[in-house]
Amino acid sequence: MTDAPGTVNSIVPPSALRHSEAMKPLAAQLLAALFLAGCAPLSLYYRPGVSVTRMQADTTRCEVRALRQAPVATQIRQSPPSFVPARRICNGQGECWVRPGHWIEGPIYTVDANEGLRARDAALHGREGL
Repeated sequence: MTDAPGTVNSIVPPSALRHSEAMKPLAAQLLAALFLAGCAPLSLYYRPGVSVTRMQADTTRCEVRALRQAPVATQIRQSPPSFVPARRICNGQGECWVRPGHWIEGPIYTVDANEGLRARDAALHGREGL
């Protein structure tokens, strides 16, 4: 059991713990692909014979109509509180004390209750205009 420091408590030989050389280029390619995917556009609009300017104007018109149909409805919300249980804390001299449990308030945040409705309205009327 004490033959060498590297073999103590190990049933896997050290050579098997390292990644193979073939995995390194694959991991780099995968990482590069994920990085480039973050730069790609989320959606593509195409209609033969229609300019990009016209498409942008139609999209803006559709978003404005959706905003009129489902205006911003900001709501203030709070996450539920969480309880931190009591802890026993001891120092180097063996003196111990108990830190009592306590509640931590949940964070306050805002949401737009109509955001999903606006998106559905814009998508619905955007298809009708095509």
